[in-house]
Amino acid sequence: MKKIVLIGNVASMITNFRKELVIELVSRGYKVYCYAYGYTEKEQKEVSGWGAIPKAHFINPKGMNPVKDLKAVYLLMKELKQLQPDIVFSTFIKPVIFGSLAAKLAQVPKVIGMIEGLGNAFTPYKEGKTRKAKIVQAIQVLLYKISLPFLDKLIFLNPDDKKDLIDTYRISTKSTAILGGNGSGTIWLSRSRYHKRSVFLIYLSPIKRKRNF
Repeated sequence: MKKIVLIGNVASMITNFRKELVIELVSRGYKVYCYAYGYTEKEQKEVSGWGAIPKAHFINPKGMNPVKDLKAVYLLMKELKQLQPDIVFSTFIKPVIFGSLAAKLAQVPKVIGMIEGLGNAFTPYKEGKTRKAKIVQAIQVLLYKISLPFLDKLIFLNPDDKKDLIDTYRISTKSTAILGGNGSGTIWLSRSRYHKRSVFLIYLSPIKRKRNF
């Protein structure tokens, strides 16, 4: 039986956006491991119910400590060496960077990454970027230049992200593809019941942009 490892950022992203993919892979005979940060017992049971195996990694999606990130890469590499998967598929920024590095160090035969958005560090602002945003962007670009060449395939959801990252910063990649918008599962995330009642909305101030790294 072939083994495939999915590496996401947080467990809720696995349960909310990877259910159909996992069930399809299981139905095709793959042994599927779903790695994520911060699994709850409920989320572990849900993933197990799909026929997959939930596993925790220690790549904190909001963490900024390079020592902890390197330790997380080492621990993940050790687990992947033991599992010996045929494919590792990482999604979101930090799993693509650090998960892919761990997979290559573990000598996984095929490593695929999918970047679903470049994050706030790459978002242009009329007033310009803050010093912190510039530093975060520079670090991300450096990490991308180190990790992305190891991917056998890199997937983007839109051509603009590929242009803004790969072309702008001249990052070497073996192969890229544009998937298009992946949306949400309408079978599992059904429409809410409409309630006929008046809604009053008051807008007081601009909503501060949230950093997503």
